[in-house]
Amino acid sequence: MALVSRDLSTSERVQSLQASHMAESTQFRQLQLVIFIMGLFHLKMACADTLWKMFIQLKNAKYDETSLLRYVTEIRP
Repeated sequence: MALVSRDLSTSERVQSLQASHMAESTQFRQLQLVIFIMGLFHLKMACADTLWKMFIQLKNAKYDETSLLRYVTEIRP
């Protein structure tokens, strides 16, 4: 088993290699023993992007009393 931790393009390359080796006879030759693990930085960026899209980017988030943006402006005006 080989654990690979890099960015999204590395993940796409690993998946492409695995797809191109599907006709091989063994799991080793099919590269099924290669497992991609998302890096912590990329996980944090994906979470921050999701929070941005769900709670901050919306135009009416400034006026909603229960929005995340309202709480942040109370802490940091």
